[in-house]
Amino acid sequence: MSFSEYLSNYLSNNNLSISQASKIIGIDRSMLFRYTKGNRKPLNIETVEDMAVRLCMSAKEKNEFLEEFDKQTLGDEVVSSFHFVNRLMETLSNADTFNNQHLSSVTADLYSNNYSFAKDTMYLTTPQAIVGCALHIFENEKNSDNDVSLKLLMQPTYNKIEGMLTPVFGSSCKKIEQIICLEKTVEKCYTNLNSIEELVTPAFCLKNFYVYYHYDMVQSHLSTASLLPNLILTDNCALLFDYEMQKGYFTKDNEFIKLLDKHFLDLKNKCSPFLEKGSYTYAIKESNIVITATKMGTIFKQPCIVPCFGSKILNEIIIDFPMKKPLIDSLISIHGDWNDMEHTPPTSYTLCLCSKDGILDILRTGRIGEFPSKFYRPFTKEVKIILLKRMMYFYEKKIHDYKLLKSTANLSNTIQVYWNPENHEVTLRYSSEDNIYQTNIAESSIYNTVTNYLDYIEKKQLCYTEEETEEFLKQALNMVINDEI
Repeated sequence: MSFSEYLSNYLSNNNLSISQASKIIGIDRSMLFRYTKGNRKPLNIETVEDMAVRLCMSAKEKNEFLEEFDKQTLGDEVVSSFHFVNRLMETLSNADTFNNQHLSSVTADLYSNNYSFAKDTMYLTTPQAIVGCALHIFENEKNSDNDVSLKLLMQPTYNKIEGMLTPVFGSSCKKIEQIICLEKTVEKCYTNLNSIEELVTPAFCLKNFYVYYHYDMVQSHLSTASLLPNLILTDNCALLFDYEMQKGYFTKDNEFIKLLDKHFLDLKNKCSPFLEKGSYTYAIKESNIVITATKMGTIFKQPCIVPCFGSKILNEIIIDFPMKKPLIDSLISIHGDWNDMEHTPPTSYTLCLCSKDGILDILRTGRIGEFPSKFYRPFTKEVKIILLKRMMYFYEKKIHDYKLLKSTANLSNTIQVYWNPENHEVTLRYSSEDNIYQTNIAESSIYNTVTNYLDYIEKKQLCYTEEETEEFLKQALNMVINDEI
């Protein structure tokens, strides 16, 4: 629905003529008529907001009205991308990355029904039986010694099954391969968010979890026209089930399993990697420190301040452990070094989309969410002062750009979102107490959506101005100096 259609429908539904509505709004009748026909549009969003107020629109109607105007002026793709990333931020903010509680409730329900899976062939007719059969397969695979991967041809939105992967295989090195379908168009890519949401936990927690994607109409995989589109496959059994999880087929037939395995491999060869473990994953514990990004952007409640450290501060705050020197050397090689306030130019550039609250959190706690707390000491007052001065230096010189969002409701305070303009990847990173976990989303439409999100923020002026940001950093510095925080 366009802006003009929304306005026309609203007037019609509220029994308002063009003449009546023009008097209420306070504009010329012919101008309002052109608005309803799509021949003209209001000059700016403030005019539209005033129209909504004068027409007594509800909060929901007003938001829809403003959104239709944004779509007309900014483009539908940009507006859709903004809402997509906002939902992603909300998803990540609520993500309980290492929550195993779900499995206990599932298994209690399943075993109370005393399902038996001893037969070589079974027909399943309830969601409980299908989930129970999947759990049976998972448990057997976890305890098996074979090197054959567990294969899933299934949308992650079947969360009762997807949610069992982490608790069952969390301590296992079992290779798990999953093929999913994604929507390619921005208009429908909201369905991709559901896939990302369900894949966040296994992506972080499982060492050998690989996801591949192909483009198709997701709805075609979730419709009555698909007989048994979902597959869980091992080297000795298979489970197929329908989109409503009302009909399932479990078999141990070797010839049928070989046929399904060939089908899975053929489809996988036509797919592209969706999730890939990042170089940071298990970096500190397993001595695999590789930092390669030269340009990146971040979306996180806190700003990325590692470039503000320098070798001297890093040596002071990082505790002694075997990989301390390689870690510091890697950080310095990318972010440059400091000698007091003289900075060696880095090879990287970072655009940080963050919040005032995130900066204040760092100053209050002396802690940052981008690095495991176990490996460094909380920042002293002296370190906080130096960090703020260097942030101001970066901001002034445009070496790193800190943009403070006015509204931070959807910024995650646990998972950082990075995007890389060099390879068009989006990365999700989570720092636990003693490690860094990272997974890369290699599908390009997600990256394009993030860049559209940034375009929306710039055009709608949702960040504080440069003058306001500089003033805030000065105020924060004075608060630290005067022990007010």
